[in-house]
Amino acid sequence: MRRALFAIAAVLAATSAAAQAGSNDVAFRLSTASYSSTKLDIGAPASLKVSFDSKLGFGASFNHFWTKHLSSEFGIDSLRADMKIELPPDKINAGSLDIRSISAVAQWHFTGSPRVDPYAGAGFAYVIGTFDPSGEAGVTETVHLEDEMTYLANAGVNFRMTPRASVGFDARYIPYRPTDSESGDEGRLDVNPLVYSVAVRFKF
Repeated sequence: MRRALFAIAAVLAATSAAAQAGSNDVAFRLSTASYSSTKLDIGAPASLKVSFDSKLGFGASFNHFWTKHLSSEFGIDSLRADMKIELPPDKINAGSLDIRSISAVAQWHFTGSPRVDPYAGAGFAYVIGTFDPSGEAGVTETVHLEDEMTYLANAGVNFRMTPRASVGFDARYIPYRPTDSESGDEGRLDVNPLVYSVAVRFKF
């Protein structure tokens, strides 16, 4: 009996892994992020520090499995953060930074099983940013930042809840050093979001 049960379990696992190849899924995620900070030398005794406080973001993606281990993900994400400017002893809320990224990522799924699916990946992201000032810093017009093509590193794990639905945790790092179109490299800020997401995936 034990051998029969093991044989049945092995067949089910093989069938599940085979079904993974050639399948597709869509994901919807809620995100938060940690950001780099920038210190700018403005000729004062103390340097000016620019930092970011994360707000809730969201995203969606489409994933196609070429094999049970290899997939391609195409996604779009929207992030928002409050920009803080600090020149001791003063600190002001300068406004909000809005980031939208369009990404293409190749992912490797280590187990090849949809039950517990840890993965890692790398790809590219096209990043669009705007800065909406609060007025406290003396700027009132929305600033459109230069678009950037950058790389993306990604890792996470999915847990299957039903045959067609899973819940996952995802992290992705996007190097991003924006400037406005007039400042050039001298005006670049280190943003570099490390994005943490909770996702719901639906297989079809």
